[in-house]
Amino acid sequence: MPPEQIVMIVFLVIVLIIGLIILLLFASLFRLWLQATMCGAKVSILNLIGMKLRRSDCQHVVNMICMARQCGLNIRNDYIESAIIQGADVQTAILTLQKAKERGIELSWEDAISEDTRRRIVGANQLAN
Repeated sequence: MPPEQIVMIVFLVIVLIIGLIILLLFASLFRLWLQATMCGAKVSILNLIGMKLRRSDCQHVVNMICMARQCGLNIRNDYIESAIIQGADVQTAILTLQKAKERGIELSWEDAISEDTRRRIVGANQLAN
């Protein structure tokens, strides 16, 4: 076999492997994008790639975005991702906002997250004492 053919075969194998890796990455992101789209959330593939690069838990972020949309709340995706990165209990914050909305109480996302943060700090201080 001529050396040119060997080089060509090796090149094609490398390209195929890289292509499969990219395909697998986009397959997982496509599933998350489809889930978000089906629940009415606007999450782009580029947003998901950004989350992946920031090492966010994409599945959890998308689940919370969908939960917020299904509760009728219009919370920006980056706010939800940021709260998850902070370690806030986003599910509780979303449910609190939903209950406040049902009762006609004005409550912002920032207030719900800061209340959760305050509760976590008080709880940690009580455990330390």
